[in-house]
Amino acid sequence: MRVRELVARGHSVAIVGNGINDAPALIEAHVGVAMASGTDVARESADIVLLGNDLLKFCEALARRTRRIIWSNFAGTIGVDAIGILLAAAGALNPLLAAFIHVSSELVFILNSARLLPGSCAPGEGYRAAPLSSSPAAHVRS
Repeated sequence: MRVRELVARGHSVAIVGNGINDAPALIEAHVGVAMASGTDVARESADIVLLGNDLLKFCEALARRTRRIIWSNFAGTIGVDAIGILLAAAGALNPLLAAFIHVSSELVFILNSARLLPGSCAPGEGYRAAPLSSSPAAHVRS
């Protein structure tokens, strides 16, 4: 099986499927995504079940999350640096304290960016179960 080989080589693998024949690959992959219209076996085997059948919406949601994290880091960096420049210009901030604040804030922004790494999720963004009887989703990642 190709998915097993890729996982064994250390690659991160995501599979999208909707049929019985996709179930083994959905289980083997790091992330298995099933379509709402897929078979029960595919939906049960997947880590994520899309509530709709539009894969583009799934990609757009990931892009929005990524863009939101990048923009928050950008705004935070500009804000901390602008305040630091103003305080330093007013003589209220010595160089050593300014360097410490700058490095500390950059560390916070780097850790914030780490939420984008595979296998990590922000607080409150874990897996939650949804009953199959009332919804086509077995597991939904928010």
